[in-house]
Amino acid sequence: ESIDRLFRNLKLLLSFVDDCIARGIRFVAIAENLDFQPGNNPMEAAMSRMSLQQFGALAEMWANLTSAKMQMHVDAKRTEGKHWGTCPFGTMLGQDGTLIPHPDTHPRLLRLYDLYANRAGGWAAIADQLNSEGLYYRDRYGNDRPFTRDDVRRRTDMHHTYAGHLIPGHSQYKEGDTDEGYDAWEPLH
Repeated sequence: ESIDRLFRNLKLLLSFVDDCIARGIRFVAIAENLDFQPGNNPMEAAMSRMSLQQFGALAEMWANLTSAKMQMHVDAKRTEGKHWGTCPFGTMLGQDGTLIPHPDTHPRLLRLYDLYANRAGGWAAIADQLNSEGLYYRDRYGNDRPFTRDDVRRRTDMHHTYAGHLIPGHSQYKEGDTDEGYDAWEPLH
C-alpha cells in the first residue's frame, strides 16, 4: 500500500517515521520508493524526507477535499429536509427523499415502543417478547433476524429521530442537546 493509506495527516506521518528511525526501525514505502533507516546517507535522507513530505501533504489535501465534499453533500441534503445515510429501522426514503414509515417494519417499531412505554421489562425482555410474537428485526441488508437486547436499546435511544428531529452530527441525543435551531421532519406515527 502507499503512504496515503498509512496516514492522512502530514504531522502524524512525519512523527511516525521519526519515531521508527529513533527506535532503530527501518521504514520502507515501496509504492513511493522511499527508504528510511537509521544511519542513512544525509543527502539521501534529506531527499527521502522531502518526498515523504510531498506525498504526505498530497494525502492530507485529498482527505480534506473528500471530507469537505461529503460535508457539503450532507449539508445540502439536510437543508432540503432530506435524509442522508442508512434509513433507521422502521423507515424508508419517500420519493421526495424524506423518511417515511416502512410498510413492513414500522409496525414492528410501533410494537417495540408500545412494549417499552408499558414497561414490559428491560431491553432483553422486550426483544424476547417481539421475537415470540414473530416480529423480527430487519438489518441494513434487508435480512430479518431475531431482535437482540442491543437492537431494542438502539431503537429506544433513537426516540428523538423517530419523533422527527434531525440533529446535525448526532445519531442520537447527547446530554445538553436541545431541539432549538434544528430542522424537523414530520414525526412517524
